Amino acid sequence: MVALIALAPEQRKSDELAQRVTRINSGDTVAVARLHDTLLEDLYDDQVRQLLRRSRGLDPNAPEDLYEFFLKKVEEYKVDRLFPSHAVAMSAAEASNDWGSLQQDIHLAAGRLWRDEFLQDTTDRAAKTRLRDSGGRNSASAAAARPQRERLENLLRQSHLLMLLWVEISLYRLRMISNFRAHQALGGAQTVPGKLQKSVLDLLHAYRQQVDEWDAEIHDVIGHRVFRNQPGDAQRFRAMSKVFDLNGLSLPAELGWAKDASDVSALLRFQYFTELHHERGLNPRTWPDWLWMGIFRVTTGFGMRPRRFVLTTAVTILVFAAAFFISDLNAPAGTNYPASLSFPAFWSQIGPHLYVAVTNLTSLGSDKPPNGPGAHVLLALSSLTGYFLLATLATLIIKQITEPDR
Repeated sequence: MVALIALAPEQRKSDELAQRVTRINSGDTVAVARLHDTLLEDLYDDQVRQLLRRSRGLDPNAPEDLYEFFLKKVEEYKVDRLFPSHAVAMSAAEASNDWGSLQQDIHLAAGRLWRDEFLQDTTDRAAKTRLRDSGGRNSASAAAARPQRERLENLLRQSHLLMLLWVEISLYRLRMISNFRAHQALGGAQTVPGKLQKSVLDLLHAYRQQVDEWDAEIHDVIGHRVFRNQPGDAQRFRAMSKVFDLNGLSLPAELGWAKDASDVSALLRFQYFTELHHERGLNPRTWPDWLWMGIFRVTTGFGMRPRRFVLTTAVTILVFAAAFFISDLNAPAGTNYPASLSFPAFWSQIGPHLYVAVTNLTSLGSDKPPNGPGAHVLLALSSLTGYFLLATLATLIIKQITEPDR
């Protein structure tokens, strides 16, 4: 029998594969090799199969060679499969199929690269025993598990890099489709506004979902979040935001991508900040940065979502208005701003408290200060919060002026 983690979730649903796995002895190298060949059947490129066989055969250079192979493919496709060209007679369908095949091969290879490591185990529990340091850091079992853990972690790093490359390839495929459609539109075909941005959002969601699912599977075996918690994602998405921006286009051949390049770049920049925020949370030394970025993400979307700032400001005003109102419910007789829960007086008293909240948030100050219990503390808090909101607003305005294409 072979550990189930060696199979992808969709492969575990195959009755034929499930029966083969239960019949195979993990020590039978011939049977395991045949199973491995079956698991590689969905790959398009035979060289990818050979590199994955080398990796399963413990060739330490195979994972890096696999990554380099895909990089060369990307550079090749960027030359003659990114936009219509008179030099290369290729239809949109042919170019899309080539990019799609490369996209599928990278995704499948990223999964097989680390799953193949578990073909040697009879069960998931056996894999746990082999890879976990159950006897302590200096025990004999820890010494035996360490080199195998290091190999698995290296495979996971390479697999993670392949998944990032998969995102990039997927973006190039969307770019190619957009460019070919633009040339068709010159002849009368139409494109759907906003469809490309939705495709990019779906792609980023699929990437995060896949990484989280694999991380959960690996965590169940080795007890650590190794796959998700790897540095480098932030800088990779930052680089992508520049590659797929207007500055990286070959005009006029890429008129299709040109109309959406700034929007796509903004989505990738947002993903960059999201990943940077996650990485800041991995190290206790950067937790203050993580907290600040979290506040900035919620309130302004990292300075890229002005609507969030408007919503944050509106909620802040309502919160302070409610706080002043509650304070004045217990104010002495003759308070400057009467408050009552009885109707219809309640509605006429809400307005003055909204006025107090707005004027103090903007540091203008109301003509008559509230005099309920704790009013002075609320006034100080509202003024400090107002300074933060005004500073944030200034930052957003400057950002829009200096980076109008972002």
